[in-house]
Amino acid sequence: GVLSEAVIRNLRAERILPNRLVAGLPARGTYLLHNDKNHASLSIEITDRMARVLAGPEKRDQKAYIGRTTARWWQFWKPTHSGDEIASVYVPRIEANDRNQYSANFIIPARGAYRLDEILVDTRFPFSFFEKRRRFDTASEVLVHPASVPADDWLRQISSALGDQPTQQPGQGHEFYEIREYREGEDVRKIHWKSTARRGKTVVRETERELNDAVHIVMCYDAKVPKETFETLVSKTAGLLRALSDSQVPVGLTTRRDTILPDFGRTHLDSLLDELAVIDRFDAPSGVELPDDATLVAVGTSGAIQGTYDVEFVI
Repeated sequence: GVLSEAVIRNLRAERILPNRLVAGLPARGTYLLHNDKNHASLSIEITDRMARVLAGPEKRDQKAYIGRTTARWWQFWKPTHSGDEIASVYVPRIEANDRNQYSANFIIPARGAYRLDEILVDTRFPFSFFEKRRRFDTASEVLVHPASVPADDWLRQISSALGDQPTQQPGQGHEFYEIREYREGEDVRKIHWKSTARRGKTVVRETERELNDAVHIVMCYDAKVPKETFETLVSKTAGLLRALSDSQVPVGLTTRRDTILPDFGRTHLDSLLDELAVIDRFDAPSGVELPDDATLVAVGTSGAIQGTYDVEFVI
């Protein structure tokens, strides 16, 4: 007991989280371990065992934590642990007055927002008769993006719709759509003077809206959809967003929470996936407006798609 206590005395631990976390996939992070004493420490394990759920599907299931939970010492009849650790690394030895970095794989099984509250430093030195532990309160919040389901079938249909194709709807374009009366406040350059003179009233030439190279994804869902179906919708939407972004197509997203206008780039894709990380099928509609200068693509569950879109996909 004295030896194991001496091992963990005057140790300090910090974590550096991965740049991006995807549900169920390992991501490389780093632990920093400081040994502030005048002798080496042996046989140390650094661990993030649990993460507090802040938002996402696990929150809806009323799970306060995910990861490996350990029963209290007096609850000897309960299993010693359940679940898997978030991250762990074994350190055979750290020298006196030294500071080292250790890589570790961080894995969180479900999308959402989480907070890692504490780092555990354990040792069973010298003979595993005792386990001594120190806790370091180093709270870190992290968003876990949904895992992607391939959306090649959706991508092919969207690709065939992109470009200067008529939509049979009024809007910005080149092809003639109709002659209609002038509305107060409209650009006078739209006035068709020959028809105005012939009809004796001010009319404008309306053009037909065309599909263009920007794509805006609209997620349509309701609270009645099963959780498994909703998670499939989220994962396949994530796959579609990643595929469009990889193809350098400006892409936007509308959920019940918010609208993110079309753009491209890694930072923009991260903002889209951040939104998918925390959406809930029980979210209340927010009444957000859709852009009128992008190809509108509705993805949703059966019966949930309301309105007219350029392309529609149903899970």
